[in-house]
Amino acid sequence: MTNNQTPPDQGATPAAQVQSYLLRDHMGNIGGKLHFYASNYMHEMLTYAIDAYGFLIGRNERLSPAQFIERIRRTYDCEGEPRNKAVVDALAQLV
Repeated sequence: MTNNQTPPDQGATPAAQVQSYLLRDHMGNIGGKLHFYASNYMHEMLTYAIDAYGFLIGRNERLSPAQFIERIRRTYDCEGEPRNKAVVDALAQLV
């Protein structure tokens, strides 16, 4: 017996369903999914963001990029300090 049903389309996911997030697990490891236009600049900025500001994510916590941006803004000057502003601007580009 054969199954003549075609599987659901596994192609591109609609933009409304794509959600970037960052998380810290129970062991303190940072992970997540970041959806962005691949460029060396974005890769470097996001790596720096995680390395420099990842401590703002609590254990067993999952944050959207907007929530992570808000944490960074509450903790650091993001207007007068160019590095902080660049990180916030890069995070704002995540989908």
